[in-house]
Amino acid sequence: MKLTVKSTKEMLQVLDETQEAFFKDKKQSYPYTEWEQKRTQIKEHLNKLPQYIHQAVEVINLEEQKRDRPPKLDLEKKVNLFIMVRFLNKSNRLAEQSLHYFQPLFGVDVNYKYIERLYSDLEVKLALHNVFVLLLKKMKTMLVEI
Repeated sequence: MKLTVKSTKEMLQVLDETQEAFFKDKKQSYPYTEWEQKRTQIKEHLNKLPQYIHQAVEVINLEEQKRDRPPKLDLEKKVNLFIMVRFLNKSNRLAEQSLHYFQPLFGVDVNYKYIERLYSDLEVKLALHNVFVLLLKKMKTMLVEI
């Protein structure tokens, strides 16, 4: 088959019509503007995550234990560290290495065992629960507004 300008134009026209027919349903079924608005709201809430963590830790009444040595990190930093390690989605040893590289930024110098102990720390669990409740309340108000 010999391609001519006319046959090429006809083929391109058929391709354009096929593409329009295929994407016609796709464009109507996916609301891009709504998705972008929700994405923006989620980004705003993620930017406020340290504030939510602070609020969650603030309501916990901590009793001072004067006999033990002082903790390496306060509860708020522990919760931030825990969430950051979970966002990294790496093992505790790899997370320790990553944190070592960013130590000047975060000011956290811990080993992998310290990270492992955060999983069983009752105060961290309670603070994470409070953060989760705060986020649920915010999400509920977002859904009511929509």
